[in-house]
Amino acid sequence: KLLARFGRERLLTGDDDFDGQWIVEAEDPFFVQKLVSAELKYKLAERPLRSMEIRIEPQKVYISIPSVPSDEAGYDYFIDTVMLILQRVL
Repeated sequence: KLLARFGRERLLTGDDDFDGQWIVEAEDPFFVQKLVSAELKYKLAERPLRSMEIRIEPQKVYISIPSVPSDEAGYDYFIDTVMLILQRVL
């Protein structure tokens, strides 16, 4: 109801586990199917990125996580995931 109030619709990817953990809002459901690949689902399921927020707007991409990764491996994982998202968007 809250999403509908703001004029957005929650889209389901067809993956019940993913849809239960993540909220995907978009105007273009075909773009969501392109973006939310099996590889991206796998990366988002990893502990460091469980609270990642991704907003894609015309000419802008916002990607944020609530805390700074605690080690170099966490940074690398975040950067790999961001690059995967950008490859699908561009």
